[in-house]
Amino acid sequence: MGGGAGLSRPRRRRGARIAALLTGSWRPSPPDEAVVDGLDELVPLLHRLGAAALAWARLKATPHSLPSGAAGLQEAYRLGVLTAALRRRQVARVFEVFRAHGVEPILLKGWAAARLYAEEGLRPYADVDLCIPPEQAAEARRAHGAVAEECSIDLHLGLHHLDDRPLADVYERSEQVALEGGRVRILGAEDHLRLLALHMLGHGAWRPVWLADIAAALERRPASFDWARFEAGAPRRTEWAATALRLAHLLLGADVDGVPASLVHRPTPGWAMGAILDAWGFDGRRVPQGARLPMGQVRGIASLVTGLWERWPDPLEATVGVGAPINDFPRWPVQLAECVARVTRFLRAPAPGRAAAR
Repeated sequence: MGGGAGLSRPRRRRGARIAALLTGSWRPSPPDEAVVDGLDELVPLLHRLGAAALAWARLKATPHSLPSGAAGLQEAYRLGVLTAALRRRQVARVFEVFRAHGVEPILLKGWAAARLYAEEGLRPYADVDLCIPPEQAAEARRAHGAVAEECSIDLHLGLHHLDDRPLADVYERSEQVALEGGRVRILGAEDHLRLLALHMLGHGAWRPVWLADIAAALERRPASFDWARFEAGAPRRTEWAATALRLAHLLLGADVDGVPASLVHRPTPGWAMGAILDAWGFDGRRVPQGARLPMGQVRGIASLVTGLWERWPDPLEATVGVGAPINDFPRWPVQLAECVARVTRFLRAPAPGRAAAR
C-alpha cells in the first residue's frame, strides 16, 4: 500500500518529509523524535499549507538543535494560540446572533474540528462554516448581514457531502457543546467524521490539516461511536470515506484500533497517497479555489492556458467530482472527464454564472 516509485521525485519526497514531521502532531504527546534534516526547505511549504503550528507541536520537544527557520514555525504556533481565542468568541457570537433571528445552525469544520486537537491553536481556520436548513435561508441571510462585519461566515443550505442522508436525521444526531458561556451545535461524531473525510477528498487533500482533522476525530471519537451510522448512505461515498481513514493512518499515523476491518483492511492505491504527497510537496505557486481569476474574465491565450492549468483537477478531487471508485484504474482519464465536465458546466452557464465560475 505504499506510495510507489514516484517517491524518487523531489516533490513527493518533500511531501513525504512533511507527512513524517506532522505524524501525531495533533496529540497531547506527539512522538518524541521529529525529522529536522532539511527543515529549512520545508518551512515555506508548511506556512503556505497552514501546517506551521502543527509542525512546531512536533519540533518543540525535540532534543536536536533546530535551524533558524524553525523560529517562524514557533511564531505561527504563538499566533495560532492567540487567534484561537478570538475565533472562539466569534463562533459564540455568530450563534447568539443567528438564534436571535430564529435560526439554529450547525457548525461545520473550523472550531468543531480544532476542539479535538491537543490545542485549538494548532488548527487554523478563517471562516465560520454553518449548515442552515434551506427553509430558513431568508432568516439566515438577515442574520448573516447582522454579523458579517465581525467575522467571515460561509453559509451552506443543507449539507452537500452528507446529502445522501436526511438533513432532519443529521440535526437529530447533532449535539450542543459549551463555548464561551453559551452553547453551539455541532455534528454528531459519525456525521462529523464522514463530512471531514468527504470534504478532504473533494478538495484534493492539499491542506495537511484536513487529514489531521480526520486523525484527531478518529482518535477522539466517543465510546458510543456507531460505525454503522458512519457507513450509512451512498456506498460509493462510504468507500471514499473509508479510504480517507486509511490515508490518515498511512500518512500521519492515525490510530485505527477499533475501526472495523472492512473499512481499514483494504488495499489503498499508490496514486492516492502519491497525489497527497505531491500536493504537500509542491513548491510552485498554487492558487486555491475561491482566489482564482473568474474564467469569465480571462483574456488572451496565455491567460487561458494558465487558467486551465490552475483548474486541472487533482486525482482525488477528480475522482469525487465524477463519482468514480478509488481503485487501481489510472487517474488521468478520470481527471480528463472531470475537466471536460467543468468546461461543459461553464459553457452552459448564463453569463453572470460564468463570471462567478472559478
